[in-house]
Amino acid sequence: GYDAGIVRISNTNKAISMSCDVNPRYCAVDAKIGATQAVSECWRNIIASGAKPLAITNCLNFGNPEKPEIMSDFVDTIRGITEASIKLDYPVVSGNVSLYNETNGSAIKNTPTIGGVGLIEDIKFLENFGDPAVGDEILLIGKKGQHLACSTLEEVLYQNTNGQPPEINLNLELNTGKTLLSLIQDNTINSCHDISDGGMIIAICEMLMRSKLGAKIDISDKTIVEELFGEDQSRYIVAVSPNNRDQLISRLKKNKVENHMIGKVLKEELKINNNTIISNSELCEAYENTIPSIMNN
Repeated sequence: GYDAGIVRISNTNKAISMSCDVNPRYCAVDAKIGATQAVSECWRNIIASGAKPLAITNCLNFGNPEKPEIMSDFVDTIRGITEASIKLDYPVVSGNVSLYNETNGSAIKNTPTIGGVGLIEDIKFLENFGDPAVGDEILLIGKKGQHLACSTLEEVLYQNTNGQPPEINLNLELNTGKTLLSLIQDNTINSCHDISDGGMIIAICEMLMRSKLGAKIDISDKTIVEELFGEDQSRYIVAVSPNNRDQLISRLKKNKVENHMIGKVLKEELKINNNTIISNSELCEAYENTIPSIMNN
């Protein structure tokens, strides 16, 4: 239910957080941005679990490098990983390259998969972190969603993607992540999920499925599609107790982290602008049984 897997280190109060990320849609359009995003998303997932990001490994999957366009993407991928890992202090400690991944001369999409690890010094804070409570307020950390090009929504609706993937400001990524990590570790917030593939609505659903709760989300009808499904980077969804709200907003403001109050946690249903979208039971059913139902057919 977390954005990253967490494994306790035997006979200690420490734990390792692990995540593995890449978005081939982004990489196929812009190899450098796609690679930068893969590192950044992996970093966000480690942050969202309450761990300090330590290092990454990679598996760089490409087609035939003897083709100039593929070798060019390979070089741009390395540049993107390098810039992100240096800025985020998230060093590459190992890696693997898989080339000539083609069928009948047609290459796979560039897939520079990033695996990252982080350290939780003391797992005690996890006793009070991970699940929101009914009445908690939900905040968007970062700017409101706008970017639909190259998004999951575009791919699902049109079976195609157009335009450029969202840009990534690594300075913004670093500042937002470090601020969120401190808020998680001192239990100022109750739950945190990064926003990436699918946009804000997917992050909200991830949070609700873990807790088996619902939510009421209020968004302007004029920008509802962009805000729900936009895949702008450096963003998170958090749930905070009303008792901690003012402290949270004060610390976000102090660190110049943009935030927006967007709703509250409810008992059972996910509502957008007072319209019931889906019950928690339906949400969990769709998530847990879609692949088994397809396999059974």
